[in-house]
Amino acid sequence: MGSNTLIGKFYTLAEWILKAMYLHLLWIIFTLAGGIVLGVMPSSTAVFSIIRKWLQGETDLKTFPFFLSVYKSSWKMTNLAGLLFLCLSIVLLVDLQLNELTIKSALIHLPLLLFGLLLSSTMILFFPVYVHYDLKIFQHIKQAFILSLAQPLCVMAILLWIVTAYILSLYIPIIFLFMGISVVTLPIMWFSLHSFNKLEAK
Repeated sequence: MGSNTLIGKFYTLAEWILKAMYLHLLWIIFTLAGGIVLGVMPSSTAVFSIIRKWLQGETDLKTFPFFLSVYKSSWKMTNLAGLLFLCLSIVLLVDLQLNELTIKSALIHLPLLLFGLLLSSTMILFFPVYVHYDLKIFQHIKQAFILSLAQPLCVMAILLWIVTAYILSLYIPIIFLFMGISVVTLPIMWFSLHSFNKLEAK
C-alpha cells in the first residue's frame, strides 16, 4: 500500500511537471506568434488564467483550447495596458537618467524610485486582477494600483519570490528553461488569490 501511495505521488508530481512544461511551451509559442511585443501580454494573461483555474481546483481544464480562448479575447485590452505600462516605464527611466546626469537631487530621485516600485507592483498585479475580476481595462489597472498600496505584504511576498526565482534560475537554469513561466506565475497567483479573498471577506 505504501509503495502504491508513493508511486501515486510520483505520478501526480510527474503529471504536474508535464502540465507546467506544456503551459510554458504554449506561452513561448504564442508570445512568438504575436511577434513577442504583441504576444507577451495576452500569452502571460492566458498563463495566469489557467493557473488561477488550477489553484481553484479545476485541474482537468483543457489547456490548449482555454489558452487560445483567453489569448484571443484578451489580446486587445492587455496590449493596450502593456503599451501604457511601457510608456510610463520609458518616462520613468528618462526622468531617472536626467536627474542622475543633470539635477542630481535626492529629493527627486527617491520619489521616482518609489514610483518605479509602485509601477512594477502594479504591472505584476495587473495579470491576477485581470483574470480574477470582470472590469474595464483602466479599472483593472486602477485596481492593481490600489492593491499595490492596500496589500503591501502581498506585494513584498511577490517581489521576494521574483528575486528568489531569479537567483534560482542562475543555479538551476534547466527548470526555468523548460517551465519558467509556470514556476514564476504559480506563487504570484497564489499570493494574489489569498489577497483577493482577504479583501472580499471584509
